[in-house]
Formats: sequence, C-alpha cells, structure tokens
Amino acid sequence: MDIQQIVDDIYALNCHLQVFEKKYALSSADFYEMYVQGELDNGEFGQTRDFVEWAGFYKVKLELEDEFRRINRQRMQAVRASRAPLVPTTV
Repeated sequence: MDIQQIVDDIYALNCHLQVFEKKYALSSADFYEMYVQGELDNGEFGQTRDFVEWAGFYKVKLELEDEFRRINRQRMQAVRASRAPLVPTTV
C-alpha cells in the first residue's frame, strides 16, 4: 500500500468515526479505551453493533497510522542518506 492510499483511507475512516463521535459525544480514542476494557456492554443489540463497528474502524485507523509512520521513517532515512531534496509524491 502506498502512502497516498494510506492517507486516503485514514481520511475516510475519520469520516466514519466522526459519525459515532457525534452520536455518542465521545472521542474515538476514549471510546476505544473503554471498549477494550469491557466497560461499555449493556446488552443492547443496536448499541453493541455500533460499538463493534466503531471499534473496528478505529482499530484499522490505528494500524494505518502505524504503517504511515513506518513508511515516513523509511522515506526520511532515504532522503537523509541521499541528501536529495524532498519532493512531493504524486497525488
């Protein structure tokens, strides 16, 4: 996966996450912390379905952000090693 696709996917995920953040008035990071600790299960099916979807979107976002950082570190090392100018990637 190239860096532009990662950026596009993170943007799309943020749009999905904002829907849940507005609906439940809670940041995704705070929600996810409570979710993984098992603090949110009240047994209501609709809410549980929302939570599973929300957690899934957020987990994928975290994984993509990790990949983005990894690629950026590699790119930064290559630029430093070559002393080449930093040029924009194709969009």
